[in-house]
Amino acid sequence: MHTRTTSLIAFLTVFTILGITLVLAQPSLTPPAGPIDESGRFGTLIELNDDTAPGAGVYAHVITTPGSYILTGDIDAGSGSGVEIRAADVTLDLNGYTIRGTGEDGVSVPEVTGTSPVETPGITLRNGNIVGFTTGVRAFSRGFGTTSSSDGVRLDDLQIRATRTGITARSARITDCAVQAPVTGIDADFSVIDGSELRLAGNTNAFIVAAIDTNDSTISRTVIDRSRSESSTPRGFDVSRTLVSASSVHGGGTGFALGDDSVANGCVSTAASNFVGASAATFNSNF
Repeated sequence: MHTRTTSLIAFLTVFTILGITLVLAQPSLTPPAGPIDESGRFGTLIELNDDTAPGAGVYAHVITTPGSYILTGDIDAGSGSGVEIRAADVTLDLNGYTIRGTGEDGVSVPEVTGTSPVETPGITLRNGNIVGFTTGVRAFSRGFGTTSSSDGVRLDDLQIRATRTGITARSARITDCAVQAPVTGIDADFSVIDGSELRLAGNTNAFIVAAIDTNDSTISRTVIDRSRSESSTPRGFDVSRTLVSASSVHGGGTGFALGDDSVANGCVSTAASNFVGASAATFNSNF
């Protein structure tokens, strides 16, 4: 009897110790600080408001501190611009909400502030709507090389409707974005564009119209619809030193205007014409 009691006490002791060990081994429910990483996980979230990012100049909010910011409601910038990001390592999750206004930029990552260069690698903008501005997103990354988009600006899952240009960027990775603009959908250099949809709409005869205008970039799985463009000479892809793959253009004008050292592989164009540059440029419609 004594032996059984001793064994039971020993078992319960081990079980309790193991239980404590198991409890202590559970991961923390508090997420780490920092921006959203490649897996899409959130760090500690900062609500974007007048306290965390007060307005300055024409901007309704200016972010000057690194971190992961999130919207909890729409932003109406009126006749001004929306959000300016002046810090590196910032994630701004629109959380399905809308930044709207009639000013110059919806979201801006500036190359300079006044006359001072701004170093802003590691910027992510995602998951929401930007409506009404002259340019939806203006993002010029600086300080990490001209041929890499890995440390630059990441634009993901955005719906943009602008009055002139949807996105103008350098060293950007643009994925799963829907853009509607009358002049240029995406104007990007040293960038990667993947899985996006662009629509030209409106009367833009006063400008050179191109849904995508790039240099030194890579484009894939992207669809351009110019059926609502009122321009007499709209262009779909107007590119130089760029690889375009598995993408398509629908509507009139020129489908693919391939400059020097550009290749379009596995692409479809229902446009009236395609232009292929003289130097190492090829168009292969093979799907």
